[in-house]
Amino acid sequence: MKKLITLIAVMTMIVSTSMAQYKSKSYKGGDIYASNKYSKNYGNNNKSNAREINSFQRQARESIAQGIVAGTINSNEAKRLLVVAEKIEAKENKYLRNGRLTSRESNELKKDIDSLNKMIRREKNDRDVSNVDRNNRYSRGVNYRR
Repeated sequence: MKKLITLIAVMTMIVSTSMAQYKSKSYKGGDIYASNKYSKNYGNNNKSNAREINSFQRQARESIAQGIVAGTINSNEAKRLLVVAEKIEAKENKYLRNGRLTSRESNELKKDIDSLNKMIRREKNDRDVSNVDRNNRYSRGVNYRR
């Protein structure tokens, strides 16, 4: 119980700090990676590129948090996904040391975020659920969705 409460508190803090750090812009739906818009001149508009990548990272973290709250992502899966998200953020910080992102760096970060989003979708849709049911009661035995 303490672990679950701690995990929810940490995820709430992560989401709230990311929302406080960046302007909260809601995603308008659709698959953001389905279009071919990533093949267009990334070197020209560097600030919007970094903002766009930060927005994708924030959406990924919010999706992880929603999965935890809904019970579709368990604590081990969440830890693994958050480690991947932190690695992407560290890579972005490394690329931004010179003050800008090249188109190659931007495309690489977007591919990494796309892979993270695929991992999140896979973990949300697998049969592993957290040990707490929707009424915050611990379930006993095998964890299957009802």
